Amino acid sequence: TDEALASFQRAVALLEGFAGPGDEVLARAHIGAGDALDQMGRYEEAVEEYRSAERIASVRADASPEDLGALNDVSRAPDRLAHQLRMVGRAAEAEEYRERAAQTVAMLLESDPDNLDLQRDAAVQRFRQGLALLQSDAETALGHFEWFRTISSRLRAARPDSAVYRRDLSIAYERIGDALLALGRTPEALEAYESGWDVAEDLLAAAPEDVSGLGNVGSKACHVGEVRVELGDLDGAHEPFARYLDVSRRRAEID
Repeated sequence: TDEALASFQRAVALLEGFAGPGDEVLARAHIGAGDALDQMGRYEEAVEEYRSAERIASVRADASPEDLGALNDVSRAPDRLAHQLRMVGRAAEAEEYRERAAQTVAMLLESDPDNLDLQRDAAVQRFRQGLALLQSDAETALGHFEWFRTISSRLRAARPDSAVYRRDLSIAYERIGDALLALGRTPEALEAYESGWDVAEDLLAAAPEDVSGLGNVGSKACHVGEVRVELGDLDGAHEPFARYLDVSRRRAEID
């Protein structure tokens, strides 16, 4: 991640010397730097990168309102900005940017309703809204997560070889399980966690030495084991806990 951040920052420094207002590549370099900072937990710095990206994308969209690519950048920058603002406790400001991003994505989908990437952008926005609500309003969060699952399932069917869409589906099931657990609907939560585990295993089968894939399978299996214990199924908990230990050993060997 340090290397990725340095690469994006070099790109920003170079482009700022000659790029014109609304430069698409510069906006995306700022987004890349923001993403890297987000992964490093440097949220305030990520906010500033996303602000820069949003300003540049807005200039481009104002100059070419018919440019769908420009509108797409305008939706992505404020969506990421909203996420970061929530991370630093600025919920009201985050909601303003989330609404701006949602309006732009709605315009894009109206112009190009079959665009899979736009459908994913809209679904991710709903997913992030669900994350923001999970602790205070699990019922509403559940609705957002279920919508994300529906879109992710549709995208996976359209592009079965896409690891991104399969990973989205695995995450959707996990968060549905979290919301159901918060609502006291433990048997349904178990079903969701089991579905997420199945998808994670499918992803790992395609890349068995992938460390992040091993970690994903391990966390999903552990969730299943914990909920089975909570429901009194001690025998059933043995398999997922054994799988967790297995993938943990494999990760240690690869590292």
